[in-house]
This record gives sequence, C-alpha cells and structure tokens, in this order.
Amino acid sequence: MRKKNEFVKLFANNIKSTYIRKTGPRFGEKIFSLSEVQDNGYARVQVDFIKRTEEKVSTDFRLIRKEVEWRICDVIFEGVSLVNNYRSQINSFLIKSSYEDLVQMLKRRQSE
Repeated sequence: MRKKNEFVKLFANNIKSTYIRKTGPRFGEKIFSLSEVQDNGYARVQVDFIKRTEEKVSTDFRLIRKEVEWRICDVIFEGVSLVNNYRSQINSFLIKSSYEDLVQMLKRRQSE
C-alpha cells in the first residue's frame, strides 16, 4: 500500500507540473462551459478555454460520482485522453524497465 501511495503522489505531482508548464499561469483567459451530460454516476463536461491569443482549446472533463462528490477521472485535451496517454507511456516504460526505475524517473522529474 505504501508503494501505491508513493506512486500516486509522484504521478499526480508530475501531471500538475507538466501541464502548468505547458499551459502557463494565465492559459485560459476566458472559459466557456459548452455542455454537461450526466448518466448513472458519470458525467462529461465540455469546456472551451480561450487563450490570450484568442485561440480556442476544447477540453472535456470526465467525472465520476463518489458518494456526494464529483471527481475528475479523465481529461480529454484537444481530443487526447490524459489517462490513455499516460497509461500507454507507463506501459511502454515498464516493458523496458522496472517499476523502481519508473519511480526514480518520476522523482527526478519532480526535483527538476
């Protein structure tokens, strides 16, 4: 359980730092909620972020209801699933290297 908690923390920090670096602190000057669909404990919220350059970036948030809260379980950014993208990268990494190497790589990224 300790290994799982360590991995989840490292992975979450990696995602946060990666996307904050890519989007910048003022990425979405304007945010427009386009639609929301709920079905049997799941939801999809479509959002457009408008950059300062007026470029539109479409994003879908996939959510799951856990007790009384909605939690994001995937983000589809410009048509690419964050979950599927990372799952593929991690699987490819683990084919060539060990779990311990993956954890070390995430720790190195976190310290950069």
